[in-house]
Amino acid sequence: MEKVDFSVGEHRADNAIGEEMLSRRNFGIGIAGTVAGLFVTPSLSADESPAKAPEKETGKPKEAEKPLRDITDDTFDEEVLKSQEPILLVFHTDWCGACLGMIPVLKELQKEFEKQTIILRMDIDDNTTDKRFRGKEKGRTIPYCLYFTYGEATDSSTGAEKKEIIRLRLERLIARHEKTKKKKAPKP
Repeated sequence: MEKVDFSVGEHRADNAIGEEMLSRRNFGIGIAGTVAGLFVTPSLSADESPAKAPEKETGKPKEAEKPLRDITDDTFDEEVLKSQEPILLVFHTDWCGACLGMIPVLKELQKEFEKQTIILRMDIDDNTTDKRFRGKEKGRTIPYCLYFTYGEATDSSTGAEKKEIIRLRLERLIARHEKTKKKKAPKP
């Protein structure tokens, strides 16, 4: 059996699990597995082509990615509680692996929902606003996400979630915001 390089960023796993995944790939079965908790996908050899060919460069400059906007305890009331837009506020730290792993997902969702919602971050090492919303919960598990509409926290989640779950939460937040907006609008 050929040796296969199963890569996860800089991490590699070529073992019995990798060999099992190779045999599944050869039979067309989806490949998704974990090695020591890391998601693993096989690297393709030079003679194999990926399912989707890379898109050709169009010559257009790539759009600059907007960074996630950080807020502080001092700006929280103005940026979140007084906002007329739906807000996703992510409490994080720079040393949290799960928080760092969410950054690319949040940036993609920020671009996708750019005209519908605002995604903000707050570092809990420098701020304490998150404690106001945790209730009786002990500790400060992160990432901790709060979803706001018209200054009211309407949903929350703890830990890193998949992009699809965050997208569903954002869609629900936007729908709730629109419903509230209709109730607040003056009647003719």
